[in-house]
Amino acid sequence: MNKFSIVFILCTIGLGGDKLYAQSLTRYHHNTFWGRIVLSDKISDKLKWELYLQDRTQNDESHAANIFKHHQLTSYWLWLHYQATKDLRVSVTPFCYFNTIQLFPQPPEVGNRGIKEYRWAVQAEQTQKLKNFSFANRYGVEYRLRDLERPGVYIPNYRVRYRVKFERPLKSTPVTLIVYDEIFLEFGRAVRNSSAVFNQNRLYAGASYEIVKNVKFSLAYMYILQERPTGKAIDSINALWAILTFDNLFSQFKKDINNNDK
Repeated sequence: MNKFSIVFILCTIGLGGDKLYAQSLTRYHHNTFWGRIVLSDKISDKLKWELYLQDRTQNDESHAANIFKHHQLTSYWLWLHYQATKDLRVSVTPFCYFNTIQLFPQPPEVGNRGIKEYRWAVQAEQTQKLKNFSFANRYGVEYRLRDLERPGVYIPNYRVRYRVKFERPLKSTPVTLIVYDEIFLEFGRAVRNSSAVFNQNRLYAGASYEIVKNVKFSLAYMYILQERPTGKAIDSINALWAILTFDNLFSQFKKDINNNDK
């Protein structure tokens, strides 16, 4: 199977699956805002760290257009990236913490409390640069601990994810167009009563803009189809996603100091 066949299958899942789940599961619609600040720097020529500081907000049933109405998620996510070859990057998560308020309506056993999660992950991303764009496959495995049923009682499960991404820089501009599709499958104790291994699918379309050197801003629309752990309901989510990235956070100043000393 070639790469473009994979793209076609994933897009079919993302677009066609919407109709399938609408027929078989209770469905809820949401409008959300995802905000992320990324801090990153090099440890060596091949090793890099990244810290994601994330916050998400959501509408409610009476304020459908207000995507900032309620807080929905806060997380802190640390990554270590190793550039194994020119085209292959391997990454691990030594620490990740989420606190999530379930999208309305709340399950009776959860109420308004946040669901806490600790996560560890490993992923590999292979990128090919073609004439006018780059193409990347990313494969990931996550181990999740969440207190889904009772506060402080954590139940484990695994989740695998695959993403295919296209990036196209616009000539003579600091703008890059980005499109990707990512599918998530899960298994393990926390989801053993779910009717399917499908977790969610994300379709993303946006652009990134380099404001100044080492500072980049990305803005995108994302459509998400996400099954709840019960396997009886699904969330259809429209998300506006904004990311502000600070790269070479400390090393850029070291270079300036060294240049000034010469």
